[in-house]
Amino acid sequence: LKVTPSWVLLPLHDTLLKLIPFKLRSTIVTTMSGPFQKAMQEGTALAEGGSLSKAAEVFGRAAGPAEPDDAAIALEAQAQCYLELDKYREAAGAALRATRLRPSWAPAFATLGRTYLNGGALQEAVEILQQALQLARATARESKSEKDEELVEELQQDVAEAKKNLETHLATDHDVLLPMPIGEVWSGNDQLRIRQNVDCGCCNSVGEGPGGSIWAAGAALAQHILLPSDQRRIKALPSTWKGLNVLELGSGTGIAGLAAAAQGANALLTDRQPSLPLMEQNAKLNTSIVERGGGHVSAAVFDWLAPPPKEVQERFWDLIIAADLIYAFAAVDPFAQALDTILGPGGSSPVPVDDDETGQPQKRQKASEQHRQATRVFYAHTSRSDDLDVQMNRRLAEKGLMMQSLGRPSGRPVGAINQVVLDRVELFEISRCKREGGC
Repeated sequence: LKVTPSWVLLPLHDTLLKLIPFKLRSTIVTTMSGPFQKAMQEGTALAEGGSLSKAAEVFGRAAGPAEPDDAAIALEAQAQCYLELDKYREAAGAALRATRLRPSWAPAFATLGRTYLNGGALQEAVEILQQALQLARATARESKSEKDEELVEELQQDVAEAKKNLETHLATDHDVLLPMPIGEVWSGNDQLRIRQNVDCGCCNSVGEGPGGSIWAAGAALAQHILLPSDQRRIKALPSTWKGLNVLELGSGTGIAGLAAAAQGANALLTDRQPSLPLMEQNAKLNTSIVERGGGHVSAAVFDWLAPPPKEVQERFWDLIIAADLIYAFAAVDPFAQALDTILGPGGSSPVPVDDDETGQPQKRQKASEQHRQATRVFYAHTSRSDDLDVQMNRRLAEKGLMMQSLGRPSGRPVGAINQVVLDRVELFEISRCKREGGC
């Protein structure tokens, strides 16, 4: 357990759990005696009289010379005072010390969890309250006490409320929604939900760098994929995605690959290892949408500095899609190498075909010839500098690949992405040069 470095009060703060009234449990009071009991009684009287700051000081002094179990009681009471005063950092510090002094005492964890919850650290609140509930259940099973059973019921409600607040926060502050086209399958309420993994103290999220966010090119490409073919500004994309094998490179959130899957494609999202949990999470969030669209989506790790994984090599790809992958010079060579490797010399991804019982190699060669030049590559790009664009074109040309501009797909503002940046996105088709000797 740790104290969150910065407390962020959420806009939904008023909907968080009500703070429990200040009280000391009678089962605890009966174990006290001597100076410690006197100090606790004094602090309780001050707290119940509204003098919470003074009460917190008294409880803090009482904890100093006390035995560990008694000190935990005093610190938990001090944490309650700070909690009432909205001093979440101080409350968390006192409650955290109480949990360390008395690691099997549920009330200390309950107060710590409520502190995190009311302070806006929602992910940690869920985890700590679940731990408190587990301890409370163990205590209640052993004691058969009505008061311990009451604490279990309280904590069950607290955990449910904390989870609800966490999900509300994620949906409000991390998710971007893309409406599905209204038609035979979709109604006006259907939409893709794409979760972003950005730095956030509320849900203990640590951003995954560029791959954790939705960028303009990805949003524009995804929206263009979702449009009915007769409404698209760019006609080069398939009129139907149903049954197509689609590989997304550098997926990040997976926004473009998920759009293709929702339109019926068999999509594989790929990126480096740190992005795998986010790709899998977004695939799970959109399970129903993808299934209704007749598609399928999965995710795999593909580091361009290493050979393609078996998930990439074992399937023929009708389309490869990518968005906003060239934002730095360091990405140019790996991107060009990855495309060159996947497409092969003929401009088509490998076709895995099992040899027949006689082991005839002609069967594999024949299938490969049938699909030669079949793989199409669409790349949505936001220009950041002329020098970077020149370098990208040069490296692709050195690999025998050329870029052809298809125009600007545009799109509507989503999340923090406004129309100005969307209008800068340009869609390219990348293919093998047809001329001998290179591009």
